[in-house]
Amino acid sequence: MELLQVLESLKQLNPSVVYFHIHNAPTEEEQKEVEEVKKLIIAYTDFPKQVKYSKEPLGVRDSLIKCLEWISEKETQFYVFEDDIVLKANSAKKLDKYMTQLTKEDGVLKFGSARERPVYWGWATTATTAKMLIDKAVWDMPEELIAPHFQDIWHYRGVMEAFKRGSMIPWDDEFGIITKALSLNEILSDTELTDHIGYVTTRDNEDLCKLSHISFRNGKLVD
Repeated sequence: MELLQVLESLKQLNPSVVYFHIHNAPTEEEQKEVEEVKKLIIAYTDFPKQVKYSKEPLGVRDSLIKCLEWISEKETQFYVFEDDIVLKANSAKKLDKYMTQLTKEDGVLKFGSARERPVYWGWATTATTAKMLIDKAVWDMPEELIAPHFQDIWHYRGVMEAFKRGSMIPWDDEFGIITKALSLNEILSDTELTDHIGYVTTRDNEDLCKLSHISFRNGKLVD
């Protein structure tokens, strides 16, 4: 299981506690995988842990937001790893340096591949910044704040509609836009410190990669 590889990779950080946020799946078949994950987490005893479990099938975006809300109430600074992001060996000392910088500067630390883009394949942040990232959905933020980051007003409106419909990979792109709009500090590692092992297994899935075309014509939304 990919999650076991992730947990083993985190040992080098010697965490004082690891927080797990789990939610139910929308189908019975997918729920079987959730139950396997729950068993693995319960059985794993190599470091202290806290688990929050939602019976509601939240989806990736809402699950992440609720997770950040929860952890921000408990910690001032923390790493965020999805269940398919493996920390490369011998990365702990490098991350210590960047975490010290994060403490001084606040913002978001990104240390995975494609970190110069709105991709969060291994990242860390502070409770202060996390609250700014999740305070409002990007489509509920003022147009004059968000629209300048798009090529024109129609591009902006189309993307916002895509976010609302869940037609785009939501939270990565959304956090990227909010980070720029609010001028949040970004710290990028010099080298790639994670492997996105899940990407290898999902990148050829046509359903996951399918994009919905959303545009405006004469001021009206056209599918």
